[in-house]
Amino acid sequence: MTLTKDYKVLSCDLDDTLLREDMTISKYDSRILRELQKLGVNVVLSSGRRAYDIENRFKQIGLEKDGAFIIGSCGCEIVKVDKMEPICTKVLSNDTINVVVDYAQKNNLNLGRNLFHYSIFISQFKEFYYSTTHLVYTCQNPYNLEHLRITNIQPLKVDYEAIRKMCLESPPTKLFITEDPIAVSSKILPEISKVLPLSSRALITKAYFCEVIPTDGGKGPALQWLCRNYIHCEMDEVVSIGDSANDVDMLEMSGLSFAPSNSFDVAKKAAKEVLNWSNMESAVGRMVNRVFFNGTFLMTDEEKADSKIE
Repeated sequence: MTLTKDYKVLSCDLDDTLLREDMTISKYDSRILRELQKLGVNVVLSSGRRAYDIENRFKQIGLEKDGAFIIGSCGCEIVKVDKMEPICTKVLSNDTINVVVDYAQKNNLNLGRNLFHYSIFISQFKEFYYSTTHLVYTCQNPYNLEHLRITNIQPLKVDYEAIRKMCLESPPTKLFITEDPIAVSSKILPEISKVLPLSSRALITKAYFCEVIPTDGGKGPALQWLCRNYIHCEMDEVVSIGDSANDVDMLEMSGLSFAPSNSFDVAKKAAKEVLNWSNMESAVGRMVNRVFFNGTFLMTDEEKADSKIE
């Protein structure tokens, strides 16, 4: 099998793009991504999730770790996969932390962050290991339960001052509010955007999920930094695919970009092309087949059944 296009990077979102509704990855998507990596294309998994979680998906697909990279936390962390070594991290300022906690507390909103423990072992080389302890939250609601389901992390309920103290002592890459989708889009996003410092911005990454990240974060800038400093290519040599607001800058900055049919309108508008296939129909693999293999990487009968394609 040979490549028909000379792109050097594929940057792929996870939730609602590569991941299906049951949090699995299709057999076809996994096989074609392994083949693409073998042929020398850098397969970069880019997600709003933290790097340790993305690494689990890396393993699930069966991708090689040497020379591979992960973009996590909506572009606020870039990690070398072989040793899970952070090479670029951006965190929220103290001003942003205080503003977000105050806003959530005033409006009795569920505010959350991931609480991590980092253990570092130093031998001839420095090795970094990520492990998570809890998903910290302030209020219980159906949307928080859904977030816990898709992340599969142990919950830890705390009050607003406790989460403020945690964040000021160990600044997070992002904070998130999980609430009713109508409230998130019509009230929370516009209100919090007005009071945030210039060093941060808010975006909706799922209908019920409003995230606050550093202004200079984002998958697009992270991917550009990675290409210039480690992969040594330009953004016009990058193919990307994503479905949500946190994919917009990546989709706009890539040489070629796609949005699955199930994408938010903002992603469809940002992408160079909207696909006819959803995340439930192996949109990633079918796009890769068309762009990189000129349609020659065919599905097996088993893969068709797995992707529910007749």
